[in-house]
Amino acid sequence: MQRILVVDDEHYVRDVIARTLKMHGLAALPACSTQEALAALAGQQFDAILIDIVLGPENGWETLRQIRQSNNVPIVMMSGVCVDDDIRLDAEKLGAQDVLPKPFTADQLMNCIARLLESKPDR
Repeated sequence: MQRILVVDDEHYVRDVIARTLKMHGLAALPACSTQEALAALAGQQFDAILIDIVLGPENGWETLRQIRQSNNVPIVMMSGVCVDDDIRLDAEKLGAQDVLPKPFTADQLMNCIARLLESKPDR
């Protein structure tokens, strides 16, 4: 079963994403902070990661930078603010494969995850 790490400071958002992924046969591990995400990555392998750009007082871009120091897992950044070309370019420069604007539907989420998993190098 493919495993997805979901990093978002909002419990409801993490829960909805995790349930949606599980309904589609994927395992989801929620994390509410950079620290939780890094701890999860230290002990487990993931096929993809979803990271919210705004993690409460933290910054999802910094989370992405820290993950990229030691891990090449495919990453999608999520954003509740306007997603424009600059945000997409920043995400690409920092090593993310895509940006998913919030709110999104279950279909949009699953299409994004499918593209992410298809682009995974070891597939």
